[in-house]
Amino acid sequence: MRIVSIPDVPAARQDRARHAPLLWGITASSNGLSGGVSGEMPITPFHIGPGLLIKAAIPRHFSLIAFAIVQVAIDMEVIVNVARGHDPLHEFLHTWVGSLLIGAGCAVLLLMAVPRVSDFAFSRRHERHPWSLLAQDYAPLAILNGVFIGALSHVALDGFMHAELNTPWLNLIDVGDLHWFCLLAGLAGLSGVVTSRVFR
Repeated sequence: MRIVSIPDVPAARQDRARHAPLLWGITASSNGLSGGVSGEMPITPFHIGPGLLIKAAIPRHFSLIAFAIVQVAIDMEVIVNVARGHDPLHEFLHTWVGSLLIGAGCAVLLLMAVPRVSDFAFSRRHERHPWSLLAQDYAPLAILNGVFIGALSHVALDGFMHAELNTPWLNLIDVGDLHWFCLLAGLAGLSGVVTSRVFR
């Protein structure tokens, strides 16, 4: 992954900019947020890789949409902290308790939205129709699995590289290897989901 060089900025602040888990198309810099893709950790899209693998394994009982939403919700904490130049970047939402609370909030909102989308999604649940996968994502159990697995996995992955999370597995895996794991998990999961749809 390309690392953006930040000239005339102290090394500590450059390290801080490189390690911000931001959304696709957003770069952490010493002056806030700018365009581009940067970072040496699983930015939000990389977190989705393991979620795709889980979706392929238990498609009827896991909501990839809920999983993705909770990833973005947790990383909003980092985006806000980078934008206002605040340290540390990872605070309450990147703790076990904080991630579970944000997961619970996402679950409540999604479950409240189910009545509005279920008729639309489930009415298109032909066995080979793409909307059938969406219908599975809005099942209550799938939503609960998606948000809470998503919340816990987010903290677990970030714990490999962010000292402020105080995890015993900090630096246990090289950051590059972690990126590859997330990417390969995503590719394997996507292949599994597509294969299951084609050969049903």
